[in-house]
Amino acid sequence: MSAMTDGTDGTGAITVNVGGSIYQTTLATLTRVEGSMLGALAEAFAASDDEVLFIDRDGPSFRYVLNYLRDPFAKPLLPRDPAERDQLAREADFYGLPGVFGRSSTTEAEGGWKGESACTQIVTQAELNGIINNPRQFPCCDLRSCSLRFMDLTGWNLQGCNLAGIDATHANFTDANLRGCNMVGVKASGAEFNSADLRGANLAGVDASLGRFENANLSGANLSGANLQEARFSRLQLDDTNFTGANVRRARIRGSTEVREQVEREAARGDYFGPPFGPVPSDWDPVSLRYKHISRSVGAKFK
Repeated sequence: MSAMTDGTDGTGAITVNVGGSIYQTTLATLTRVEGSMLGALAEAFAASDDEVLFIDRDGPSFRYVLNYLRDPFAKPLLPRDPAERDQLAREADFYGLPGVFGRSSTTEAEGGWKGESACTQIVTQAELNGIINNPRQFPCCDLRSCSLRFMDLTGWNLQGCNLAGIDATHANFTDANLRGCNMVGVKASGAEFNSADLRGANLAGVDASLGRFENANLSGANLSGANLQEARFSRLQLDDTNFTGANVRRARIRGSTEVREQVEREAARGDYFGPPFGPVPSDWDPVSLRYKHISRSVGAKFK
């Protein structure tokens, strides 16, 4: 392991040499914006045996980068000299950190999307279609101009991407890395998310009706207002997942009693029966053992 002082949780001090300028910081600071180039460099360093993280970039500009990462919500302190500001702009682009200039940046606030500031590379549909038989590595990209409808994205690395509003109907995201993605308003009816990494993803308002989330990691994901009607969930990781206002009618959810309590507490009120589904059966008895798995408050089926 690299020479990080104190532990492995990212809080120990590490030394960074940027073009000959020496800085002391922590791994947690360098990786604060998910999907950024700087974060990737820092994570690679943490997994190496190197004593110092060396980056062959402009040294003086790096102090502004560090100041931003240490306090990303403060008003940015920028150099007054125009030439220095131009240089800093180039460095911010390289590191994938436009937030250095006060543009929308790391969003650790509730419901935010940590990858927002790092997503700067726009990918076109032609570029996406052209790599079907090549390594599927598209971390930290803007895919909003693309359609993923019926695409097989098994195992793709889309960490930190901006997918807001795209059409991903019946797309296959099995084993895909969607960590920290912006998926607000995505049309993903019938999509497969089995074993996908969705940690910290923002899926607010997503239409994932009839979707499958077996063995998916949804820890820290935001599913507020999502349409999860008739979706299937099993063997999930749901630490700090937000279901506020989500439609889970007819969803099948396998999980602990705690999972059921959380979903029933946060999801939108709904009935298992009634339009667009069938009417209440004549033998319906909400307290009978036959129907004990059906939630009377949100209309989901728990097992």
